[in-house]
Amino acid sequence: MNANWKIFEQEKTLEEIFKDYPNALRLVEREIERVKNEEKIVGIDPESWMAKEILWQSKRLIDIENDVNSIKRSISRIENYLIPKSLDTSR
Repeated sequence: MNANWKIFEQEKTLEEIFKDYPNALRLVEREIERVKNEEKIVGIDPESWMAKEILWQSKRLIDIENDVNSIKRSISRIENYLIPKSLDTSR
């Protein structure tokens, strides 16, 4: 395994990291392989009801975020119009 790891701003291979601990390198490599084999890929069928619901809700959240930002900008403009900078002592 020749993966490079960035440790303290230096790139090192696993062999360099564990040069004083030969058993540790084998244990780490074995653990990495075990985890890779146990990984489960979870997906959602894009045509399923759940996928369509997630997409719809995501779009709705984006719309809400845009509305909130628009309201914030409007409030800021109103504040600037109603409270001239020279009279505003709170800022």
